[in-house]
Amino acid sequence: MQGARDLLATPASERIQHAIVGSASLFDARRGQSILKGVVLADTPEEMALSWAATVIAEWNRDGKHPVDITANPTPEQRADVEGALKTGWKLRASAVAFQNDWITYGPSFTPLFVAATNDDAAAPLNSQQLERNRFVNRVLAHEMEHVVTFPSWSQTLKPSLTDLTLAQLANKSLFAYLAGQQPVRWMEEGGTDLLTVWTGNSDRIAAATGLRAAGPERNNYEAERMGMTRLLELAGIDTDRAVDRAAAEELLQGGTLEQEPRRIAERIVAQKKIDAAHLDELTDRIVRTAPVSPYIVAVLPKKLHGPADALINTITARRFDRFERYVNALAAGTVAEARALAVEADRASASEDQAFERQFPAPRA
Repeated sequence: MQGARDLLATPASERIQHAIVGSASLFDARRGQSILKGVVLADTPEEMALSWAATVIAEWNRDGKHPVDITANPTPEQRADVEGALKTGWKLRASAVAFQNDWITYGPSFTPLFVAATNDDAAAPLNSQQLERNRFVNRVLAHEMEHVVTFPSWSQTLKPSLTDLTLAQLANKSLFAYLAGQQPVRWMEEGGTDLLTVWTGNSDRIAAATGLRAAGPERNNYEAERMGMTRLLELAGIDTDRAVDRAAAEELLQGGTLEQEPRRIAERIVAQKKIDAAHLDELTDRIVRTAPVSPYIVAVLPKKLHGPADALINTITARRFDRFERYVNALAAGTVAEARALAVEADRASASEDQAFERQFPAPRA
């Protein structure tokens, strides 16, 4: 990206590199094999779109399953794939950040704030706006790095994602139905990643690593996913308000592949609540089924509806995990028939909530 090359030619280049390397240094090898190949700073919508398309095409060529040679004579199908990747990148052009295919791409609504933060006078006190900006920057840097410390198979678990689909594939297909039915544990990756990022006491650690002074953790996104993960960890005996419990959360959430995360959590809940291990499989299934309404649904709604939609999602999430906790308590009490009746009722209630949400916030069709 020309913009990134220009940035690295400025006096702030050392601080830019220090912040990126510092955020990456927060994670050690014990927490999983990093799959990060590089970082892109895109400071225009065009660069965001091109970066996204380039990383998608690079993955297709690397895994050999879907090679695309745009330097030779691409087939009509390959040309359509490239155009689809560019269209997806263009749809994401305003994103603060997009993580895809072993790369972190920081978009045009993040890069200028990041550069401004690295241009601050290191010796001068920061005003409230600067501290707030740095809080956001630190959170984004750390959040995206959290995504790359789980085992590599997590990225395969999440495919196909909405952004992998072309507009043609989405035609005449309800986005709500797609998003509600795909990747039932994707929310756990996003929620766990963000919860670890904003964990009590972690903001000072992030600021020290990036060199960007900030004012506490930034918690404006992923509320429903964080809420769900917090409720699960509490049932597993991990207190998200205790800094010393963060290591146990890291081990539980990032100590293996994402697809096995529900079972790891179920095993810990079984041990914590002294539940008969014979119920481990059904408890694991219940964790998979107890998911917030997909946050990606909100992303495709008109911006004026984001606030009301998020509020309803948070309300629904609280209800779902209340039901899950009652189910767990019934298993712990040995009242298995009651637990299974609660599970049936939970599924019915969740389906009704999904339908009510779609009626109130109908997703546009492609």
